[in-house]
Amino acid sequence: MKRLLSAILFITPLLLWAQTNHKQTTHWEQQLAQTPQDTQRVHLLLKITRSLTVNNPNKALQLAQEGYRLARRLKYAQGQSKLANQLGTIYYYKGVYDEALLHYFTALEINEKAQNTLEQGKNLNNIALTYQHLKQYQQALHYYMQALPKIRQRGSQAQLARVYNNMGIVYRHLDQKSKALDYYTQSLELNQQINDLKNQASNLNNIGQIYFDLRAYAKSINYTLQALKLNRQLDNKYEVINVLNNLGKAYTELHQLEQAQTYLDEAMALLPQINSHTLQANYYDNKGQLLEKQGKYKEAIKVYHRLAQLKDSVFSTENSKRLAELQTRYNFEKRERENRVLKQQQNQQQKTITHQRKRNSTLLFTTIFGVSMGLVTLLVALKLFKAKEQQRRVNEALADKNEEIKSQTDALQEQKEAIGQQKEELQSQTEILKMVNQRLKDLDNFKQEATHMIVHDLKTPLNYVIAITDQEDVRQTGQQMLNMVLNILDVHKFDEAKMKLQKANWALNDIIEAAIKQVSFLANQKSVRISSSLQQNVQVKVDQHLMVRVFANLLTNAIKYSPNSGTISIVQDHLPENGATKHIKIKVIDQGEGIPKNQLDRIFDKFAQANARDLNNFRSSGLGLTFCKMAVEAHKGFISANSRPKKGTTITLTLPVIQVSERLVANVANWTQTLEQKTSDLKKWITKTDQELLLPMVEVLQTLDVYDYSEIKKVLQGLEGVNSRALNVWKNAMHQTLLQCDEEGYKRLLEVIAV
Repeated sequence: MKRLLSAILFITPLLLWAQTNHKQTTHWEQQLAQTPQDTQRVHLLLKITRSLTVNNPNKALQLAQEGYRLARRLKYAQGQSKLANQLGTIYYYKGVYDEALLHYFTALEINEKAQNTLEQGKNLNNIALTYQHLKQYQQALHYYMQALPKIRQRGSQAQLARVYNNMGIVYRHLDQKSKALDYYTQSLELNQQINDLKNQASNLNNIGQIYFDLRAYAKSINYTLQALKLNRQLDNKYEVINVLNNLGKAYTELHQLEQAQTYLDEAMALLPQINSHTLQANYYDNKGQLLEKQGKYKEAIKVYHRLAQLKDSVFSTENSKRLAELQTRYNFEKRERENRVLKQQQNQQQKTITHQRKRNSTLLFTTIFGVSMGLVTLLVALKLFKAKEQQRRVNEALADKNEEIKSQTDALQEQKEAIGQQKEELQSQTEILKMVNQRLKDLDNFKQEATHMIVHDLKTPLNYVIAITDQEDVRQTGQQMLNMVLNILDVHKFDEAKMKLQKANWALNDIIEAAIKQVSFLANQKSVRISSSLQQNVQVKVDQHLMVRVFANLLTNAIKYSPNSGTISIVQDHLPENGATKHIKIKVIDQGEGIPKNQLDRIFDKFAQANARDLNNFRSSGLGLTFCKMAVEAHKGFISANSRPKKGTTITLTLPVIQVSERLVANVANWTQTLEQKTSDLKKWITKTDQELLLPMVEVLQTLDVYDYSEIKKVLQGLEGVNSRALNVWKNAMHQTLLQCDEEGYKRLLEVIAV
């Protein structure tokens, strides 16, 4: 990746000056000796600095610092900004990135005050490049985004093309391939307009690498071959080797191994001409992969050993260089501080001695005229002795201080070495943790994809079993299994926002009735009675399949955790008034053991029930209630749970209501009579003709249980179209007992006809 960064560097305008003729630089240096301390000298120092930045950065740094100090004395803002920017560039090439950023930000501040838009854009781009080299890609992107509008406004097409290319590199590191491709393409179009062949080649190679990352190897090869053609035309051996490496890698992935061998052999032949550890490392990496594909594992191992040795060598060289630079800077700054302290002490001593000499002269002059020569001489000698004694003490103090500083320096050096070792260990551990973390992510993704694939493949056979079977118990069991499969698939769809609701107007009782039918076999196994007391007039606009499955899931859970011969109630808590569009609350109440308080808040979470309860060999997958919550909330509703130990559980659903028929409300009010009153009235109303018509049906119904919902409903369909008030009342009463699973009422209605 370093080769890509170096290929597109936008450091103002460094590459042009790096190639300046040596004679031109010498001529400028000769002019410098004759130039006064003015703005012309500032510009001349800037030219020389740019020409020396790459080949002689130490001399360039010295001249740039001189120019910057002169520009500050002259209060020449333009010269300050350009030399601050150049100082940042010099430190960038020396690898001292903190100093580089400091000077780039200084240049940016000067240009912001001067409102120089183009120079601001260049400074921001250099800051972004430095963060990019430090692999702090989010920071780099932040400053590229600030630089881009300024370069667009005032910069040239070449400058804008370089910014686009740099942003493409950052987005590739951030694994945003589509954005990276977009910026590479924009950079290529601009370079084609200005006929910049070198940067066109760089763009084409970068685009090819994006397509390689996307595994579109044919496209990758197409763009990379174009880059190879341009680089050969330009005789750019570094990039020719780089592109040959990329072609070898792409053909290896396509299993066109002879082509891959050809390009890698050509790269190997050119490598001795370019002293680049990066190119060598890329070659050995690609060569090792090719040998693996060819089945030459022993040779591949040798190549990988050479690659590892090369990487270790590069790491050691870079670290040694960085440590040497840091040590040089530290020693220089330490000596500067010590020299400043010593100079201050020497100046103070000199002032003291000078003052003392003046006093001695005055005293001598006074003594000559006031006292004898011997006393004067004695006093002067005494003063001089004291001064020498004081000087001696100062010298001893300085020697002690120097020894203390040396001791502290040695201790700091030992601490730095220990910190360096700890840093290396942390880096090694970090790399290991990254590898382990990636392995865990890959395993988790594989598990999720495999589970989704298996569950999805179960849908078709389950639907087929349900469709072809004539046995109600088999059908209902298959439906329960299908519901579990659909729960898993739909939770995944809800998570990815891919669920599309097929809403229509449905009577809420029809939905409840369909759900009861799906679980009737499970209820019969435990003799659980399901009672529904919803009114007949409520309509909701919902996805009928999803909502039936919501109630089927809730009833299935209630049956699982209900005692044998228990009762499950479906009750209505609130009904809108006057047909207004409001919400209705439906409660599903069981008489089970209840849910512990510490688990109640998380029963709607994924897999929360996996280890929560285990009764009568029933276990929950942990996704049923999760699906219910997602489905209800997708319909703009709410779902909650309330439970007390040994007192059962209540699940409350709140759904928006779209219609309430006043006529149906009135009809429901007429049916508030007791069952005893209904049967009493029926005995009066049923005629002999009605009885003869119903007796064959009753004989069949007497063989069925109230929980055989679907079979009973088939029998009752024989009364459709019959114009008899008594028979219609009897049929509606039968429907009520079925919905409520009222076994006693069911038998009493059969007895009315049998009598």
